[in-house]
Amino acid sequence: MAFKTLQLPPGIERNGTPFETPNRWWDMSQVRWISGTMQPIGGWQRHTPAPLNSPPRAFHVWRDNNTARAVLAGTDEKLYVDESGEFHDITPIDYIGPGAVQPVGGYGTGPYGDDDYGTPRSTPSPIYSPYGTLTFGQWGEDVIICSNTDGRLLYYDQSNPLDVPKAIGPSYSPVDTGDFTGSISATTLTVTAVASGAIALGDKVTGMGVSPGTIITAFLSGTGGTGTYTVSISQTVGSVSMLSFNQTTTGAPVSNTGVIVTAERHVMAIGMSGNPKMIGWSSKEDHTDWNFASLTNTAGFLQLSSRTPLLYAVTVAEGSLVFSYTDVFLIRYVGQPSIYGGTSPISDTAMFNPQSVATFSGKAAWPSRQGFQLYSGGYVQPLPCPFMAEILSGDDRYRMDPLWGAFRIHGAMNFKFPEIWWFYPSVGNSECNRYITWNYEENFWTWGELPRSAMSPADAYQYPLMGGTDGHIYSHENGDLANGVTRVGQIWAETGALSLGAGDRVMAVDQLQIATGRGYSNLNVYAYGSYAPEGQEYEEGPYVPRNDGYTDARFEYRDVRLKFLAAQDGNFSVGLIRMNVIPGGGR
Repeated sequence: MAFKTLQLPPGIERNGTPFETPNRWWDMSQVRWISGTMQPIGGWQRHTPAPLNSPPRAFHVWRDNNTARAVLAGTDEKLYVDESGEFHDITPIDYIGPGAVQPVGGYGTGPYGDDDYGTPRSTPSPIYSPYGTLTFGQWGEDVIICSNTDGRLLYYDQSNPLDVPKAIGPSYSPVDTGDFTGSISATTLTVTAVASGAIALGDKVTGMGVSPGTIITAFLSGTGGTGTYTVSISQTVGSVSMLSFNQTTTGAPVSNTGVIVTAERHVMAIGMSGNPKMIGWSSKEDHTDWNFASLTNTAGFLQLSSRTPLLYAVTVAEGSLVFSYTDVFLIRYVGQPSIYGGTSPISDTAMFNPQSVATFSGKAAWPSRQGFQLYSGGYVQPLPCPFMAEILSGDDRYRMDPLWGAFRIHGAMNFKFPEIWWFYPSVGNSECNRYITWNYEENFWTWGELPRSAMSPADAYQYPLMGGTDGHIYSHENGDLANGVTRVGQIWAETGALSLGAGDRVMAVDQLQIATGRGYSNLNVYAYGSYAPEGQEYEEGPYVPRNDGYTDARFEYRDVRLKFLAAQDGNFSVGLIRMNVIPGGGR
């Protein structure tokens, strides 16, 4: 007996065909490698008692000041909060969710002659795809929310968890500055008598029957005393005693594309006030103060030298990465008087969906049309992926859908394992059905099939959370089953070609030895043999490993590939592989 020993490197390698990828793993689904040993990824359990109104698109998971866990989830149209295991709809009545944006074709893009002249393109622009994004910023135990389709910065108060998030408006003096008698008809306030003080533009008005949030927006005949004024809310109020309060801060800008809270405790708006190439930030420790003319606060703004509109921002060790369609900026804290700097891009990258940017250990990684990119230590560099060509232009089973691909792709750190996960839809799918993982500690890649619409790392929760295309949220790496359903047939890995010498000899195999420290009965082994690289493949098996380490087999081919398939639910491992090979002739 002559055992041929195989120690295949972890992760996938794809060089044209399995025969051009010898002694490597060629294809797989729902497996990972730990210390060089292949194992199945964990199963998942449902986290939601009932589905949300549509697939979740973004999560924010944190612990409040009492260490209680909290989850905010955003779908295409709504916002939800997890309170005591129940997900409650806390969507503001006038909120516009990211689902308001849909992928549409642009003019003047794609190969010449692909579509009729004067009609919208059948696929989105390869550069300027529309994106609906939802971002969250942690403000103490509270959260600031921004949907780029809504544009407002919404404040979620964790101490009142079922309250609807409110737009960040101005703050007002705690002491009234005007005491007067008046009435309101539609948007006209008529002041008939002033007991003390004066009325000013921007003042908040209170009184019996006066709608909350009523603001003086213009002087008519009144200039601070008796007379008429325009107010912000149409209403009918009889003559009552009223108070006015001076505005002390400006409130947050509107028409923003994203939000981030910096390490220095400024709320930073991306694409601020509808200016697609501007960022701005509040005064330190005051999310309501955006007075850029003040000489006593630290609010400010920067116009970035971007070729395209700004989309998104994430936190990294050196500051904040801000992304446009084509550029990446590193915004650093520089102190007084500028506060932040970084108007020139550090990289140009035609990025995919902004929510495909995943952060880990103060770094960031994301897929672009030039390949995967890695930010680390102030620089962006290519992150080689062994199957990027397959994703961009390969077989339809693996290729990203040209319409929905860039629109749906998203990514996040796993954190329970040192992995970044990205999900994308393959050709013909409008929701993500495939995933890619990169192990950033050992630098290898895997991929497979799993339909997920959003992901949040394991952090406040022991397990990462993922959104299902069925509207549910799932707790992953949790058990062996798919929410109580078997995963047999979904967990597998195939090798590339295994051959003798230069591949000019036929080999007969009658036994295998598979280093598996657990789960012998959970594993089946198949062999796929052929006599020529393009010749017909024949399937042999299944072969079942014995608990003494031997697997009885019988096949004879020039080239052989092995497939390891979960035979039942439970853990297993595949490490060192030996094949008892009897050299044959050269037919």
